[in-house]
Amino acid sequence: MAGKSTGKIMGIVLISVVLIVVTAGCTGQNRNNRRRNHPGENANLSPSDLRTLMKQVAKNETEIRYAGYVPDKAFADAKVFGIDRDGGKGAAYVYLEVAEYAAVKGKAYHLSGASGEAIIRFRYTAGGPKLTKVEWSADGDLHDRWIKEHFPEACQRKRDIFIIFTLLFKSRGMGGLEENIRKEVQKDMGIPVETENLLNIDTDKGTYEIVRTIERGTPGKDYQFHSEIVEKGKLSDLAGK
Repeated sequence: MAGKSTGKIMGIVLISVVLIVVTAGCTGQNRNNRRRNHPGENANLSPSDLRTLMKQVAKNETEIRYAGYVPDKAFADAKVFGIDRDGGKGAAYVYLEVAEYAAVKGKAYHLSGASGEAIIRFRYTAGGPKLTKVEWSADGDLHDRWIKEHFPEACQRKRDIFIIFTLLFKSRGMGGLEENIRKEVQKDMGIPVETENLLNIDTDKGTYEIVRTIERGTPGKDYQFHSEIVEKGKLSDLAGK
């Protein structure tokens, strides 16, 4: 009982801290927006505009490698921490996720992707936002420095909260973006997303494999990872499937 009570108390304390930081972040964001955006300009993007921008990001940032063999599409979603506007130019500070999915025998398989903090630069137009470029955050030891140098302070705070929610809840943070993409894939391709097995495609050999992964044990102790081929064949056999 004591352990459960302590867990509840820690959860309440952590949520309280999160709310305080979020509130501070929102206040700071408002101040920053007034400083950076010109009077009378609306920096925000509507949900429809954001979807339009994400489609452009997906197309620009994902290499479609197998469209000559199977239906192959790119998808993207992002958690927006803040948007700056300077005249007709916009910059969205985000955590971005892009993914490539291929349809094989009635299921959509996740083939490749990328994720991380980024700045999405675009132009405001009468027909909606037009992507200019995506600036991804640096990797490794330079990552935290890149965030501090390129994200406004208020966006940094919101990003930190996003990371906390990722650690606490599987359906929030990064997990939420992944789930949003899976729903979009299912809606767009009209088939369920395969979450258990993997698809490997070898264009040099002209073959494909559907692989089941098996995990046993506890990480750091007796953890073991195995894989077995469920199905294999020629890419030419997948035409129209």
